[in-house]
Parts: sequence; C-alpha cells; structure tokens
Amino acid sequence: MIKTSVPRINAFHALRYRPGTDLGLVSAPPYDVIAPDERDRLEGVDPHNIIRITLGAGQPDDDDTNNRYSRAASYLRSWLDSGVLVADKTPHLYLLRSDFTAEGTSRSTAGVVAALELEELGQGGIFGHEKTRPGPKADRLALMRTTRANLEPLWFFASGAMEGFRELVDALEQSPPLADVTDPQEVRHRVWALPDDAAAAMQKVIAGTPLVVADGHHRYETSLTYRNERREVDGPGPWDSTLAIISDPLQFAPALSAIHRLVTNLSPSQLAGLETFDGDFTGLKQAVEDAGPGTIGVASPEGRWTLRTGGEVDTVWLADEILEPNGAAVEYEHDARIVEQAVAGGALAFLMAPVPVPLVAEKALAGVRLPPKTTLFWPKPRTGLLMRDLDPDR
Repeated sequence: MIKTSVPRINAFHALRYRPGTDLGLVSAPPYDVIAPDERDRLEGVDPHNIIRITLGAGQPDDDDTNNRYSRAASYLRSWLDSGVLVADKTPHLYLLRSDFTAEGTSRSTAGVVAALELEELGQGGIFGHEKTRPGPKADRLALMRTTRANLEPLWFFASGAMEGFRELVDALEQSPPLADVTDPQEVRHRVWALPDDAAAAMQKVIAGTPLVVADGHHRYETSLTYRNERREVDGPGPWDSTLAIISDPLQFAPALSAIHRLVTNLSPSQLAGLETFDGDFTGLKQAVEDAGPGTIGVASPEGRWTLRTGGEVDTVWLADEILEPNGAAVEYEHDARIVEQAVAGGALAFLMAPVPVPLVAEKALAGVRLPPKTTLFWPKPRTGLLMRDLDPDR
C-alpha cells in the first residue's frame, strides 16, 4: 500500500429538520435497505418524511423532465423555503452515536460526521472494499444532479484506533444532543455538535489514518463523478467533498449482517459439493451464521443444502467458482424474509455468513475490491438527521 495523501475533513453547515420536529416521523433508513412496502409506509407516515427525497415513488406519466428526481428537488426547495429544513448558522463537525442491542448485548457505534474531501479510491488515504454496479450509480447521480445535496452520510471506518475518541464520546454523552430518535428496530440515534477544540483534535487524528468505505461505495463514486462535472463548469466548490461519518471500528464496533444472493437462471443440479440440510429455511440460515465464513447455505424449492467454500472470502469464491462461470443473473438481498419468499417463488438462494471487519480492512488497504454487496454494517446511520447543501447560491 502506498499512501500519497491523507484524509481531510472539514466543518459544514448541516441541514436539519427544524427544532421540535418529531424525528421518528420524518427520518428513514438509508435508501438501499428499504423494501417497497416499507418505502410506501414511510411516505404515508408524514408528508415531510425524507423518503420523499431520497427514494421517491415513480409515477406512470413520468418523463425526462417530470420524474421522481425532479420531485425530490422540488420537495427539498419547498421544505427549505418553508422552514421545514434549516441550515445551522455555524459550521461544525458532529458526532453521531447509535445505541443498539446485538445477541443480547448492549453496544454502540459512533463516528465523526464531516465534509470529507473527495479523492480517487485507493490512490491516497481513502480505500474501497467492494466493486460497484452502474445502475445504482446512475440512480444516485440523477438524484444528486437535481437536488444538489448530500442527503445521506457515507459510512467510513478508520483503519486504526482514533486516539481520544472514546473520551470525546463519553464527554458529549453528558450534554443534551441536537437530535435524538429511536427507530423501529429500537436503535437510538443521537447527534451532537463538536466543540471547536475537539473538532480540531479529530481533524488531526483522522488525517493520520487511512479510511475504508464501510457503506456507500456507489454514492462515493457518484460523488466523484458529480464533483468532476461541477468542476468543469464552476471550478472548486462544496462538491469537492462528500458528507461522511467516520467511525472507530475497534472502540465502537458495528454489527455485521450478511447480504444473500438470489439467482433465477441456475439450478442446484448444476452445483457440485452440495450437502443435504434436513432443517427448514430458518434453520439453514442459522446454521450458516453459526458456522461462519467457509460455509454457504443453498436453498431452492427442491430443497436445502450447505456448501463448503475455498479461499479467504466467501463472496469472492462464490463469484469466481459458481456465479460468473455460469453467467448467473444475481440479485442481492439482506432481508431473510424476502429471500425466503423468493425461494418459494422459484429462485435459487445462496445464504452467506458475514465477513469479519478486519478481513474487509485488510483487503481494502491491499487494493482488493470484493464483489458488490459483500458486507452489511449495522446499524446504518439514520437518514434525515444530518444533510449537506451543495448549492452555494441556495
């Protein structure tokens, strides 16, 4: 690994819902983990739910000028004009803390939220660990072009411990947060503005360690494309950075979930090495989780099996040995409920175990990009708590 630059973060004027807003009604999960029925539910909860901007519904009469992207921009403008959303008068770095329970244990993730200066992945101090797909990037770029905003923080983790970070989190815990909301999964999300001295200290700490994208590879690459487009016309500006949460995975480790693979043009008869599993779908999923990396579950309407893998990362082995050689058309899904429904409808499912964070970091820093949707870090930052405007004239 050759490091030619350091990550640089800066304070920014956060866009937030006006004080007194019930954040439980207007916030949402990130766009890429929302099932269609959940999207519809969120839109119906409140007319100002952020889902109307981040993942608006399409309409039968949509065209090139009137569509969900143009409607998102219209919502953003009207909510700013009416005071539904307001910009902090003073630029800050922020702290986002999420408290959750995993396997019966109370845990927390926490990170510094900042404007992170963009650079090409793997060429300086910022590294990706997953490959990307063109469809999600085209979707997010269309939204960024119309809204001219960072609507969701991308999630990064430092490759080493962030000195003084735990002490900072503990100190802020003693003061009232700017935002406080508990989501339907019983995760409590809180936001504080960092004092100036703490912000300066965190800038130095983060500049001293490479960063790895935990969640948001498509949006990061989209931000690079948007930056380049704006630079050609307008020169340097706020588009040179993206909204980021930078966490310490050692002191505030996230939970890991798997992202499963669904295939409709491949059958179990084409697979070698399957071992019959006698339990049901739920039992197979649990068996894979208990076994950990090295075992994949396979489910179809015809039955259930386990499959031993080779190599360090199951998603790489599966892609190289089965999916790509057979020309499999792959869909990705983290929700086991949806996976089980797809299997009942005729799909072939590959149930994956989570990939350990240290292995993800090791591969990223070595310049290795894993297959798309290799990891799902949880709990994801709640959308709608902190946003960032990219329009200097607004």
